[in-house]
Amino acid sequence: MLLRKMLRSLRVWRCVWCLGSALCLAAVLAPTTSAQSAGVSANVRAGGIDSHQRKQTGSRIRRSRALGLVAAPIDKVLAVVSDYGSYHQFMPNFVASRVLSQRGGQALMYMEVSALDGMATLWMQMQLHMLESTAPTRVIKASMLKGNLKDFAAEWQVTAFGAKHTLVAFELCADPDFHIPFADSLVSDYNEKEARKSILALRRQLSRRPSEQ
Repeated sequence: MLLRKMLRSLRVWRCVWCLGSALCLAAVLAPTTSAQSAGVSANVRAGGIDSHQRKQTGSRIRRSRALGLVAAPIDKVLAVVSDYGSYHQFMPNFVASRVLSQRGGQALMYMEVSALDGMATLWMQMQLHMLESTAPTRVIKASMLKGNLKDFAAEWQVTAFGAKHTLVAFELCADPDFHIPFADSLVSDYNEKEARKSILALRRQLSRRPSEQ
């Protein structure tokens, strides 16, 4: 009788151990939706865009960041944001975007942007590069080499969110050096609006049929 009880207990503990091991392995190997969405607000998961400003080192203008989901897999999103010469086709207020030279993930680019409702044109020569060791997030950084602005910096951050969606962040800090009262806060607010518009523009570009792009 005692031996039978011991064998029964052993079988129960073996089942418990196997179940626990299977659950632990599943938690490690299978990323879940809740794990992927950790840190992503309900607003973003529902299709909205979150944005905020933070201090930019060495600049009087605050750096703006917009974050939203795009209904496309990461490879398609990367194909669009790394096609620098096509930025004028979908990025807000872009008048021109020309790749002067490119090697791998690095490129030298000329761009023109319309500002103040068309009253001014800002031009820049930019250095762009895709960082290699940022998995699972792919990052493209852009910095101004010369132009008629005081400073310009931008950054794409692209992360897979499931098989059919991508979490995209766009950061922007553009300083046109306007000599008007209270320009710092006005320019920072304008940059935040443009960052949000960039996420919307990327969504529109990816929703177009190939023949329309």
